[in-house]
Amino acid sequence: MPSLSAPQAGSTAAVGNGSEGIWAEPMVATFIDSAGRFVRAELLGMVDGAFQFTGSTWNLSSDTFYESMVATPVTGTGTITLSSKLDGSYLVAGQGIPRTVHAVYDPANALAVDQTSIQGKWKQDGFDMSVDDVGNVTGTYTSGTKVCALEGTAVLAEPGSAKNLYRVTLTASLPTQTASTGCDMSLGIAHLGYAAIRFVPSDGGMLVTANTLYSRTLALAATTGTGGYLKTQMMKQ
Repeated sequence: MPSLSAPQAGSTAAVGNGSEGIWAEPMVATFIDSAGRFVRAELLGMVDGAFQFTGSTWNLSSDTFYESMVATPVTGTGTITLSSKLDGSYLVAGQGIPRTVHAVYDPANALAVDQTSIQGKWKQDGFDMSVDDVGNVTGTYTSGTKVCALEGTAVLAEPGSAKNLYRVTLTASLPTQTASTGCDMSLGIAHLGYAAIRFVPSDGGMLVTANTLYSRTLALAATTGTGGYLKTQMMKQ
């Protein structure tokens, strides 16, 4: 596991602005770029928009939406301790109970990467994707008898940097497999978001000790802006 106390040269933790990067909560991950644009992958649905940081406080931009079948406006505010904690709450329009944010700066921010760090074949939870050396992505998403063909790119969000954040554009289309009964995603609409390398215990266990070994995964989250979204955390094949 990379160490936030000794980040690799050029990594987000070493050279970032303290707000950008991967922020982790149980079953939730938020990906923020250097300009404050973000996607937040939750258990059900996603939030996308922008954080507006002022000192130790943040507010969500007016173009922030909750994506789940439809795009619903979101308002929110909170605090940030740079490279450490992200706290606050947000309210989805029409819902009376705010949702809380209690995220910590992910150790994966201490990892230095390049474009080829995500090259290869990745698979998990119905997603099966291949990324080439320049970031072209092809693959499928299978849900029961439905199979979506996926095509797009995953390229460094900050070209030429070693920061562990990739900008994603993926579009779903009907597959060529004759056995497929359709596609369970928004068709022909670009899903925009981010991906990053994250770490999970290699033994799949929940108990973490000083001797735990870790495997790399490719975590990816993207939205259409019209309610459609995709999210996955895939293992290297």
